[in-house]
Amino acid sequence: MSVRSNIRRAAVLSASILALGLAAAPAQAQTSSSQASSTVETLVQSLMKKGVVSKKDGEAMLAQLRSEAARAPAATPAAAAPVGVPAQSADPNLVRVPYVSPAVRQQIRDEVRDEVIATAKRDRWALPNSYPTWIGHLSLFGDVRVRNESRFFDKNNAFDFVNVGAINNGSPYNMGGNNNVLPPVLNSTQDRNISNFRARFGLNDQIDEDLKVTIRLASGSDNQPVSTNQTMGNYFNKDGVWLDQAYIQYTPHLGFADASITAGRMPNPFVKTDLVWDEDVNLDGIAVSLNHTFLQNDDGKGLNLRVTGGAFPLSYVADDFPTNGTSDVKASNGASKYVFAGQIGADWTHERYDLSLNAAFYDYHNVEGSLSPSCSNQAAYCLTDYSRPGYMQKGNTLFALRNLDFPDPTDITAPQYFGLASKFQVLDLVAKADMQMHDDIHLSFIGDFAANLAYAPGAIANLPIINNNETCSISVPAGQTCDSAGGKGIFRDGNQAWLARINLGHPVIEHRWDWNTFIYYEYIQPDAVLDAFNDQDFHLGGTNAKGWVIGGSVGLFHNTALNLKWFSTDEVSGPPFAEDTLQVDLTTRF
Repeated sequence: MSVRSNIRRAAVLSASILALGLAAAPAQAQTSSSQASSTVETLVQSLMKKGVVSKKDGEAMLAQLRSEAARAPAATPAAAAPVGVPAQSADPNLVRVPYVSPAVRQQIRDEVRDEVIATAKRDRWALPNSYPTWIGHLSLFGDVRVRNESRFFDKNNAFDFVNVGAINNGSPYNMGGNNNVLPPVLNSTQDRNISNFRARFGLNDQIDEDLKVTIRLASGSDNQPVSTNQTMGNYFNKDGVWLDQAYIQYTPHLGFADASITAGRMPNPFVKTDLVWDEDVNLDGIAVSLNHTFLQNDDGKGLNLRVTGGAFPLSYVADDFPTNGTSDVKASNGASKYVFAGQIGADWTHERYDLSLNAAFYDYHNVEGSLSPSCSNQAAYCLTDYSRPGYMQKGNTLFALRNLDFPDPTDITAPQYFGLASKFQVLDLVAKADMQMHDDIHLSFIGDFAANLAYAPGAIANLPIINNNETCSISVPAGQTCDSAGGKGIFRDGNQAWLARINLGHPVIEHRWDWNTFIYYEYIQPDAVLDAFNDQDFHLGGTNAKGWVIGGSVGLFHNTALNLKWFSTDEVSGPPFAEDTLQVDLTTRF
């Protein structure tokens, strides 16, 4: 028996019970009016609660019932007793319910049935092979990538690149002369071959016409912001899953423009390249965007102007920092770190040509380190330890945060953390031009120029910097250091970066034998951009890098591609660090 038949039978049965209850009331004259009224009212309210009878219809029936019950004793005088039959005294508690004809009962049954069936169809729980309406608003998406990566290092590279990020994430490093233990050091000479994978799975729920919720999970060896790669070779131990995106997006249609308001952990809302932002970086915070199309033709193409802005917290000062300090020395809330960003852009779309021009400004508020007040080398903390970066790759100029003093002359221990020497306020100009050739083959050009407008080399040189000053002012004899030879480290830095790229082929690999290829050159001076968030593959991440990248993709199946990418990079300044990387990927998405 079908679900529809069961619902119809239930509706008819409920209506019949109601009708019989109304009609049988005169036969129960010995029941008090309050009991009769209560019984029928309870039945109607039960049907309302179960949704069989709508609230409006149920309240109308209850009102009619109460009205008839109130009028019945006054409107119906006691009938005269037949001749020879003793007269019966009138019962003051007698309730007289009007007679309900078969036609009215049938009408009630039909109305209840039609309403229940309509509700079931609307909510899709009475149709065969169907799902509730809320499931129809959901859409799933995801991708899987398997990669083999080979890294080749020049044997003439320097071999003492300190991994400052590892120090900042742990205990301070003792820079005193009594320490014979080397700090963490990056590999710069030993070739490597590793395999990894990336898996991402998400869902969208269109809550309302203008409101959407998105949640995405992703793999990852750790919680760093620039990668969702999971390295293989973990003795088959299970791998972790991270919350990669979780945001609410409201897209109202205003009279003068289309708007978008996004809050949570979201995809980067700005037009960008890997020069400033790695493609895997998602932003925490809120973003607002407005756009309007002018000179629009019948195909919806024309000149589109965009304005996007946002505020994104990087880190809040820990509520109890310093842990062992009294409340009067706790760090102030003003030391929290943010990214405040804005971008204006214009897109010109034509039948075969697209042009995009964009100017963005990123203010990385409070990311620079702060030199501490005088601090004992035996102290558990120094007051500006919080100002070290929460995450970093390599390349930005760094300095020692702790201004140490030594109350015990025999104790030369010098525990240190390290912070960014430069402030960062980055102007980023991105231009894109795309031309459709034939058969969905596109030729596109991308240019990106970035400059750190807050860069102040004089102020940086006055700090106790630990890198980007490796060039000695004199020629250093063999077996000596710059200091021992009487020389001085020369600060060599820069605040500019640029990228030029050419793409040819299908913009998106969707079908078998779709293809594309690309080549680009990238140049990043040490303090041009924040090294924490730019491309983690180019020069193995960070700044102070230059070089070529070439690659391509070919479709093997639907939404499945084989990708090849070759990096050949060097340092811009400082000790030699030349590195080549070959990546071979198999990717599929749904």
